[in-house]
Amino acid sequence: MGKNLGEIYLKLYGILNAVYLQINTIIELHEICKIPNKKNIINQFRSHEIFELRNIMGAHTSNFEDKSDYMPPNFNRNSFRITQMQLNAKGNNLHAVDSFKNIKEFDLYELVMDYNILSEKILYDACNEYMGRIFGNSLSKKKELLEHYELTNFKDYNYRKLYQNDKLFDKYLKKIQRDFRRESSGKFDFDTLIAEEISGKELWKDLNKNKKEP
Repeated sequence: MGKNLGEIYLKLYGILNAVYLQINTIIELHEICKIPNKKNIINQFRSHEIFELRNIMGAHTSNFEDKSDYMPPNFNRNSFRITQMQLNAKGNNLHAVDSFKNIKEFDLYELVMDYNILSEKILYDACNEYMGRIFGNSLSKKKELLEHYELTNFKDYNYRKLYQNDKLFDKYLKKIQRDFRRESSGKFDFDTLIAEEISGKELWKDLNKNKKEP
């Protein structure tokens, strides 16, 4: 996110409210398509910690309905402020201080990863149920449609691995760009360098072998 506090705040609010809009869209899809267990889906989303984080930091910061054990009897309204010294680029150390000086701690990165798993499972199950209703006993047609729209890829999707791979690929890409600038344009083979750096020496040798074959 960078260290500009204004930019960090905007991105934090953007992420939290994007999650909130997505939750409501998924719920609305269940209503439109008459997918059962909508009430259970709502409860799953609202009981997720990211929903509380959004309401505290992205919406009802000064008028939050707080049901914590430490709240005074017959008093369920609270207000929060985000401590600037705890804001960082990854959002893994968010602190919200309430009007009673209590501190709520959140790990935005872990919450988003966990929320992604939950929301993708709910969406996949909803699509699976809806298509099952349309195609009846024709499992082949349902499978074909799920694969056509690449929905099967989202079943048990590993978002943490995706994030790690993105960072790794970005690291390799920057190294390739540095090497590209150092090499002379006359003798430089960009395809060879990509194969060598990303895929390893053996793949590079195989590529060269294939080029030599008639």
